[in-house]
Amino acid sequence: MDALDVLEIVPVWVWAALLALTLGGWAAEAQGIGLTYWVQRDAHRRTMIRTAARIRRTWRRTARVLQLMERDPYASGKRARQVRTPPIRGVSIDRFGVTLEVGTVLGVSAGDIAEKATDLANKWRAAEVEVMASAPGRVRIRATYPVDPRPKMKVQRDGGHDVHR
Repeated sequence: MDALDVLEIVPVWVWAALLALTLGGWAAEAQGIGLTYWVQRDAHRRTMIRTAARIRRTWRRTARVLQLMERDPYASGKRARQVRTPPIRGVSIDRFGVTLEVGTVLGVSAGDIAEKATDLANKWRAAEVEVMASAPGRVRIRATYPVDPRPKMKVQRDGGHDVHR
C-alpha cells in the first residue's frame, strides 16, 4: 500500500475537513486566539498575544496614517495611488511588551519611525515605544506595557470576616 492508495481509500470529505481545520487554525493564530493563546496560563501573556495580533493586523493602516510610507512615483492608471509601507518581518512577545522587526522602504528610515514613536505609543496604548536600527534595512520597534505587580485577590465575606483567596 503506497501513498496513492491511501488517497483513494480516505473519502474526499475527510481531506476537506482536515484542510478546513488547518486553515481555521492558521486564521485563529493570525487573530491572536489560536492554540498558542489558549495554552498560556498567564493572563498577562495572553493579553500580549492579543496585543501583538492587533498591532500586526493594523500596521499598514497605522503606518499610512503616520506618513510612514512612500508613494510609488512611477505608478499610473489604476496604480496611481499605490503606496509602500514598511513590511513587518517578525513579531515577538514577552511578559513586558511586543517587539516588531520591520523592514525599511526607500523613503522611510529608522529616524523617521523614531520621530513617530510617541504617536505609535498612543495608537498602540503602550507606555513606551523604542525604535532602533537592528540591521541594514531592518528596524526594531519595541512597545512596552505596564505590568501590574500586585496579584489580584478576591475578598469574600465569611461570617463577618474578610477572607482573601
